[in-house]
Amino acid sequence: MSERDTLIRQWDRADPAERLKIERRLEGPPLPCCLRHLWEWFGELADARSGGMGPSPIGYQDIAAWAKLTGRRPTPWEVSVIRQLDGLWLSIMPDPNATSVPLLDEDGGLDHQAIGERLERAFALFG
Repeated sequence: MSERDTLIRQWDRADPAERLKIERRLEGPPLPCCLRHLWEWFGELADARSGGMGPSPIGYQDIAAWAKLTGRRPTPWEVSVIRQLDGLWLSIMPDPNATSVPLLDEDGGLDHQAIGERLERAFALFG
């Protein structure tokens, strides 16, 4: 189940204040259809992510094992995109040891403008 599916299920049981926070998390810039498979692959890899004191980066060994198990054959360019998405994801997620949390607004919700700007810069790299 994707994070989006989980959030939608949580929304059904949430109080109005919590629903607002969930709606903020569900917002985001449109994903170009030519990158959709990469986003789905990233989601599969991120769901299997390991970590102790926080999330670990998705490494080449993780991608190789995932590709072997799923029968997928990502190109070097696709691997690069997945790793860049992971870097972006890690920069958005709170660091349990950090004194401040990047890309969060005053209410503790995601700062969609800042995230959108980072995504635009990331997508600009892909032409």
